[in-house]
Amino acid sequence: MHFPLMETSSSSWVFKFFFARLLIFFLSSSPCFSWSLHSSIINSTIEHQNHTFISEFRVVTRRLLNECPDPNPYLQIEVTPNSNLADEENVTVTISGVLVPDEHDWVAMISPSNSDISKCPLNEVLL
Repeated sequence: MHFPLMETSSSSWVFKFFFARLLIFFLSSSPCFSWSLHSSIINSTIEHQNHTFISEFRVVTRRLLNECPDPNPYLQIEVTPNSNLADEENVTVTISGVLVPDEHDWVAMISPSNSDISKCPLNEVLL
């Protein structure tokens, strides 16, 4: 005796099972998941979680900021300690007055005392 309805249900179940297994395989091999990242990448993220360090100013890509799209008159930047600094010293930068802070906002402040910026392009124009 042949039951066409049961055969459709059974093949549908097999298809769903196969599709689910295939989906799990592709998702588990995706580079978006932390277990597939190289250990050096994971360790560097942990190492630089609270601070970053760039030793030479020449490493940083510089560009002119022609305009500030959202000037904020309430923005304040406080750097401590505010006394003379040694050649290699960490400072704390506190920024206040941000009207609508976002978790993706970031700030970079780089000003090493030992870099020669006299060879920077457009240096004469900027000074």
